[in-house]
Parts: sequence; C-alpha cells; structure tokens
Amino acid sequence: MIRPRLAVTIGDINGIGPEIVVRALASARVRGICRPVVYGARSILDEALKLTGVAFDAGQPDVVEITGVPGTEPGSINGAAGAFAVAAIEQAVADCLNDLVDAVVTAPISKRALELAGSPYPGHTEMLRDLTGADRVLMILADDGMRVCLVTTHVPLADVPRLITREGLVEVLRLAHRSLREDFAVASPKLAVLGLNPHCGEEGRLGHEETTVIAPALQQAGNEGVDVAGPFSPDGFFARYTPGSYDMIVAMYHDQGLIPLKLHSGGEGVNITAGLPIVRTSPEHGTAFDIAWQGRASAASMIHAMETAVRIVAARKASNAEIGT
Repeated sequence: MIRPRLAVTIGDINGIGPEIVVRALASARVRGICRPVVYGARSILDEALKLTGVAFDAGQPDVVEITGVPGTEPGSINGAAGAFAVAAIEQAVADCLNDLVDAVVTAPISKRALELAGSPYPGHTEMLRDLTGADRVLMILADDGMRVCLVTTHVPLADVPRLITREGLVEVLRLAHRSLREDFAVASPKLAVLGLNPHCGEEGRLGHEETTVIAPALQQAGNEGVDVAGPFSPDGFFARYTPGSYDMIVAMYHDQGLIPLKLHSGGEGVNITAGLPIVRTSPEHGTAFDIAWQGRASAASMIHAMETAVRIVAARKASNAEIGT
C-alpha cells in the first residue's frame, strides 16, 4: 500500500508549531504510515530539532520552502509570522487541490497574527473554505469515543442566536451525516443535537430557539433520512454521556461543545474540517505562546491529527470506489 503524502504546515513559528512538527515527524509510527512534506522552512525545522534534541531517523522530510521566512521570536505575536503562516497554508492547499499531496495537516496559527498580517479570516476553517471554494464547511473535534461538530464557530457569543437558523442547522446535519459516512466509514450514523438555552428553554421560559428553530430542523433532517435525536440539555447530556453512544454531537456554539470534548480528550483530540474537497486535520490546541520554544510542547495531538488524516484519506478512497461500482 502506498503511503499518502501529507502536507504539514508549520503554523505560527513563534508558537509551538515547529516543536510539535519535528516531534511528530521523528515518530516512527507517523513515518510508517505517511510521507510528510513540510510547508515552511528547513531553517526553522533545524532550529526546532536543535531545541528538542530529536532526530529524523527515517531521513529528512521533504520541505516546500515558503519565501519571506522571518526570524523566530518565541511568544511574540506579529504580522510577519502571521503572513508566513498564511503563505504556507495557501501553498499546501493549492498543492492538495492539484493532487500533489493527499491531505493537509496544519500546525496552530494565531488569530491576532493573522489580523496583523491583513488576513480577513478568524482561523483555518474559514480560510480553507474560501481557498477550496467549498460552499459550506463543518468544524469537527474528535477523539476516541467522542466527536463534536459546531453550528457556529469563531463568532461572539452575542451573535450566536441570530446565526442559528433552521436552514443552516439542516445543512450542518446533512454535512455531519455525510462526513461520518465518507470520512469515518460509519455505515449508519447517529447524531445527537444540543439545545441552545439552559434546560432547552424550559418551554419558552428561558428561550424559544429549541421549539422554533432546532426541533423543526431535526424533523426535516429526519425526514431526509438522517438519524438524529434531541435537542438535549447540554449539562445533562454530557453528565450522562457514554463514549460511542452517538457518532456525532452537534453543539450550537464553540465552547458548548469544545469544553467537554477537550476535557474528554485530555489535550490529544483532533480538529477536522468536513465539507472540503480536500482532507484537512490539525491538533485541537492553539499556539501556546506561553511555552513556545521551551522544549515542553507535546506532539500527541499533532500525531493523532496526522493519523486521522491518513485514515480519512483511506476512507474517502474506499467510499469513492464503492460509489464507482
């Protein structure tokens, strides 16, 4: 079996991205399942290798050199690092769209550094949507026994209620159902949907979105063949949750879904962008500027992100082959 080629972007060079990239690529289990191609600069990799003391026993990975590499300033948030991170992502995505690599695995970037670089995007998810021309994408965080997707992502909490619409939620449910089948090889996906308000609104006393938006969306998706249950009150749902009892949990906003997921994963979960024409994964955590370039960063989530990308590539090939027959 030919090992897939993974484009690995180096992330914000002033964060922990370079450290976790070299640690992951020094892992025998990673190099045994893929052929990594780093998008960044070999000079930054060499710095990170010296810092961490790890070695590439399987040989140096291929590197696509991104021009304009700035000097590292550990813990600094600046536009030069943001622009370099964006350029690496753009090149990796372009190469994946052109079938030069099979998937993209992204190290963490800084939203503030992106802003300082003049980027209009609040994060990877929205950037990847536009770079690939996808109509709608879905942010999924996953670990063993729990997958969570988000109806709204990087928006102020005050904006969440107006952004949750019946049509939008139905589309999220369709995307989650399709991703589970095509990316995770789940034959009969089961989805659980959380409410927005405390106690699911208490029949309108604490909010009305559950009855006017969420329940009708669940009914419509169910009529289309999506196996979906809810809405559930989030506190009670997670208190009773058994790993694997649902294939996907649909959360209304960022922290509602990701706090329980990250507690469950212990910092080793994976971020997946569904709905793209390419495969993209990343670690669940951020740049961790406070510990950057101290040799303390764990590569566990990055390793899992690379393993997940390999599995999704295989699952999509199998799904496409099945459709072709």
